[in-house]
Amino acid sequence: MDVLVLIDKLDDLVHNAKAVPLTDQVRIDREEIYDILDQMRATIPEEIKQARWIVKERQEMLAEAKRETDRLLGEAREQAVREASQTEIVRSRSGRRRTSSTRRAGRRGRPGSRWRTGPTRSCRHSRSTSRSS
Repeated sequence: MDVLVLIDKLDDLVHNAKAVPLTDQVRIDREEIYDILDQMRATIPEEIKQARWIVKERQEMLAEAKRETDRLLGEAREQAVREASQTEIVRSRSGRRRTSSTRRAGRRGRPGSRWRTGPTRSCRHSRSTSRSS
């Protein structure tokens, strides 16, 4: 039986007991009180065992949850490092491509470069223009 139920029984027993005239005292059947107290003594150890078991289970569940959280965080960190490393590799490769393509483009655009692009003036054209003026 639940200890709280037994406490309620004790409370009812005292509350419904006959009053002793001209005092604040009541008459209670001693055997009823002892019976309820014996039931409480038998019930409390079982409830304490249950409470201890519940506390133990709770602690085990929390420990398991902590281990799982640590495992997931570790995996997430490893994945973040892998992705950051992969991103860095891609950046460095694209940076090398840009650098090499910029170098090539820079050579083409410099005056006096052999790699000049765009329209070129022939010597005849520039001389003929200067003569006609």
